[in-house]
Amino acid sequence: MRTNEPTFRVTREITYRGKKIPIQAECSACADAQFTINIDKRKTYHEPDRERYLSTLKRRFDAHLKLIHGPDSKDD
Repeated sequence: MRTNEPTFRVTREITYRGKKIPIQAECSACADAQFTINIDKRKTYHEPDRERYLSTLKRRFDAHLKLIHGPDSKDD
């Protein structure tokens, strides 16, 4: 469900050794704003890092907020 207030929402996770690791998120106010981390399981030589992936998704969301929902943008 879309809301007027843009918030960060994790929409897809993978489970690695019992830990849920976010790989996709979205802006709750925008229908087409999705932020994804592409993972090739065949080329993963290291364990997925939950904190690093989450911070990457949040940085992409913050950039989206500044660009689309910044102080100069209009809600209409």
